Amino acid sequence: MPDHLMITAPVRRQMAALPDGLRKLVFDVVLLLLEQPHPPGSQSYEGVADMYWLELDEVTIYYNAYGTGTITIQQVVVND
Repeated sequence: MPDHLMITAPVRRQMAALPDGLRKLVFDVVLLLLEQPHPPGSQSYEGVADMYWLELDEVTIYYNAYGTGTITIQQVVVND
């Protein structure tokens, strides 16, 4: 289980701008990534080492999972 979570400043702003329900969903998923960095449905981001993406109904979360130690949230994109 990773023991470090990093959320970049731009992503914190992205998350703050989300509607309350969607923000809670993203936050809950981010916490779950700490327990399981590669949940079912996550896919590696082609061409970038240790980067993955997880598409939910309303958002896609792009993140790095470095070994078993660190998760870095890189971007949260609202799906059209």
